[in-house]
Formats: sequence, structure tokens, C-alpha cells
Amino acid sequence: MVLFGRGGGDPCGAAATATLAQCTATGVPAANYGQAFIDSPAGQYNNLTGGNPALNAEEADTYTYGVVFTPTFLPGFNMSIDYFDIEIEGAIGTFGANNTIDACYGLGAFSSPDAAACARLNRSAGGQLWTNTGFVENLTINTGGEVTKGVDVVVNYNMNLDDFGLTGMGGLAFNMTGTWLETLENTPFDGAPGLECVGFYENNCGFGAPEWRHRFTTSWSTPWDVNLLLTWRYHGEVEHYNLPANSTRIDRYFDAYNWFDIGATWQAFDNTRFRVGINNVFDKDPPLSYSGGGNGNTYPGVYDSMGRYIFFGVTADF
Repeated sequence: MVLFGRGGGDPCGAAATATLAQCTATGVPAANYGQAFIDSPAGQYNNLTGGNPALNAEEADTYTYGVVFTPTFLPGFNMSIDYFDIEIEGAIGTFGANNTIDACYGLGAFSSPDAAACARLNRSAGGQLWTNTGFVENLTINTGGEVTKGVDVVVNYNMNLDDFGLTGMGGLAFNMTGTWLETLENTPFDGAPGLECVGFYENNCGFGAPEWRHRFTTSWSTPWDVNLLLTWRYHGEVEHYNLPANSTRIDRYFDAYNWFDIGATWQAFDNTRFRVGINNVFDKDPPLSYSGGGNGNTYPGVYDSMGRYIFFGVTADF
């Protein structure tokens, strides 16, 4: 049993968006309909996850087209551009606890109530989904499918500083790896409308799918057996899938994020190497989400939740 966040609370809670008849049919006592204690005070609810022996194999059509540029007029430079078009049917995943609630009551992207979704709501005697006995069943299933299209870009440039008048100063290497998403459409079940996730997070869009993200690295190989490294990580802006544009919640939008890391390695001896570095040099805080997503009310799988991180290590071979 794990927790999931839900913005706006329980549809049968204080700001009820489901009808009395719908809520009583799913286990909410009539006297408790519209009461604040139906909502979790922490905004988190119980979510039963697990496997499913009835799963079928996924099927996918995958098309990729790519080109590689290695211009003779710019030695040390190469760039690859790869377009991908992937369509998965019967994708293995979860329907999503929030989707289950919305589908049951015909809310959000679901135009009519779904009895099968309601059967996966297990309310406590008082009607809650956040107490020990209340939960949403969210087991692994074959979902409707997923379609994603976009472009991966990789750029490399290696330069010898001798060629630029800096004799004996080693070389610089640049690498940029980025992805532009054209579409990321998630269909939670057969017959359901596709949910376009580019630029959104939460709901079935998970931790966020920005239109553009990249990692840019610059390294200097010095002539003193020391390598210096600077990395720029970028994650584009996303917005909450379920919140209206006029919402004032702090997690309505997540701005674009930039992180900078520095590091160095020193090959002191043939068998001994030292390394030191700082990740998230400017100690940028992650965005906070009322919906949860992970420890600290943020999404540690995407955003740097540890703050500035200093490390040191030694590798010795014998």
C-alpha cells in the first residue's frame, strides 16, 4: 500500500463534485456525504499496487529515422538527429488512482461514470479512502496504449587547444544530448480519449513531460593529469494536468529548471585516481507539489531534491 496525492480532495468530500447517489453507491454513508473528514488532511490517499498474472505482452510499432553530420570543414565535430515514432498497444502500466476516481464519477477527462472503475474503490466504513481500511486498487494492467513522437539530438565537438594558439593546454570536449517531444499521448484504456502529456505532469502524465530537455557537458583535459567538468541540466516547464488555468495553487505550473554541476578527476598515479565534485552548485530548490509524487512533496525522480551535494572519492587498483 502506497500513498498518492490528489488535488481538490475526494469527490465525495467537503467540495463534493460527485452526486450523493454516486457517493453512496461507492460506499460513502449518506450522512457523511460532503463532510470534510472524507478528505485526507494531508492530501494523500491509499493506493494498492501490485502485479497481475493476467497481463498480455505489449505490441509496438516503432519507426526511427536518423542522420549523422560529420563535416570535413569542422574537424572534431559530429551531430546526430534521430526522429522516433512509437505506438504501443496493450501497454503494461497502471490506470492511475486519480484516473480511477475520476472515471468512477465521470469527472475530468471522463464524460460518463464507469462502473468498473467504481469497483476498484474500497472505502472504509466511514467512506474514506485515506484511513487504514480505505484504498484505491491500482494494479498493473494492459492499458489502452501510448503514442510518442519526437527528436533526439546529440552534438559532440572535441578541440585541441594547440590548434587555437594555446600550446600545451590540453583539449576541450563538448557534448549536448537533448530531446524534443512532439507528442506523448497516453490512452488509459481502450475507447478512452487520449491524454496529451507534452507540457504536463500528474494524472497519467506521471512526473512530467516537458517539450524540451537536455544535458550539456563541457570537459577540459588538462596537461597535468587533471580533468575538469561542467554540466548544465535543463528540464522544460510543465503544468498540472487537472488544474484550471486560473488556479492559484503553487503547483499549477512548474517553471523550467536549470542545474549546474562541477567536478574534477586527478590521475595521481597509474593505479590511483581522485575525484571531487559539487552537484546543484547553486542549491536550487525543487518545485513543491500539493499532489505529492514522492518524498518532500516533490518529484525526486526528475527534480534535484537533495540540494547542493558535495562528493569526494578515491579509486585505487591493486
